[in-house]
Amino acid sequence: MALPEWIATLPGMLAPDVAAPAEALMLAGDAFCLHGMGPAAEAVAALGG
Repeated sequence: MALPEWIATLPGMLAPDVAAPAEALMLAGDAFCLHGMGPAAEAVAALGG
């Protein structure tokens, strides 16, 4: 059974702040089930977006 893993996206974060940990967990195979959460439906990155 995959372990649930939550990644928080907060205003002002850079994409690598989220992408690097997510990629490491994805490379672990089916050991983790990734979910995203944040204070709003959409997050604005520090460099725009």
